[in-house]
Amino acid sequence: MRRWVAVLSLLGVTVVWGATFPVVKTALASASVGVFLSLRFFLAFLVLLVASYRRARPRWDKPALLCGLLLFAGYALQTAGLTQTLPSRSAFITSLSVILVPLLQWLVAGKVPSLRVWLAAALALFGLGLLLRPEAAPVSLGDGLTFLCALAFAGHVLALEAAVRRQHPSAVNTVQIGVVALLSPAVALATPFSLKWTAELLVALAITGVLASALAFAAMARVLLVLKAGETGVILAFEPVAAAVVSVLLGYEPVTTSMLFGGLLVVSGVALVAGSER
Repeated sequence: MRRWVAVLSLLGVTVVWGATFPVVKTALASASVGVFLSLRFFLAFLVLLVASYRRARPRWDKPALLCGLLLFAGYALQTAGLTQTLPSRSAFITSLSVILVPLLQWLVAGKVPSLRVWLAAALALFGLGLLLRPEAAPVSLGDGLTFLCALAFAGHVLALEAAVRRQHPSAVNTVQIGVVALLSPAVALATPFSLKWTAELLVALAITGVLASALAFAAMARVLLVLKAGETGVILAFEPVAAAVVSVLLGYEPVTTSMLFGGLLVVSGVALVAGSER
């Protein structure tokens, strides 16, 4: 895979994730967060198992299992944090992973990211602050849980970068999605339970389970064979920008100056890491 293809593929993933927010919002009227999460990843796991038959047979080794555990931890901590903090603060704190990826890469892996990656991450983080406009409030337990979520998602990027060098990216993806599918019922049991089978829920599960989970994470795994973890973290910061564009197009919110400037800074950060490595 060429570098420009990897960048465009990852941008496509962020657009898919950003565009699914309205779909998920509609689905949550029919199912609680924990139940929806369980059904989404169970469907994704089934799709990947069928797709991997007679192809890249997954090995449930430690690197792939770690990817799944970190991915599940990110979703579980985000869900728990949302019950005790404001949505705008949750979104911004989660976005801290853009700077946590190169930081963890340096502290844990001993790899010092380039100045270009640090600058791109700083631009993206500042842009996300303008875009998401987190509301002022005292630091809460929910904020702490959400910060741990950001750490988990940042760690997942690093773990996935290492795992795809030990076995085929598709196999790693099957394992990590399988782990999330197996552990997600714990979130459903620990949170208020509701489930009503509706057409909206089925459509949302098809979109998020197949497109936004099975295929999107498969693409992300392949991309990490070409892009470095720090670069990947910056490009993933485009997701809130995509979500904002979709929200404006659907009439959920108006265009604001902070949205435009914030989006421009994020795009600048993405463009900075998208160029050829020097």
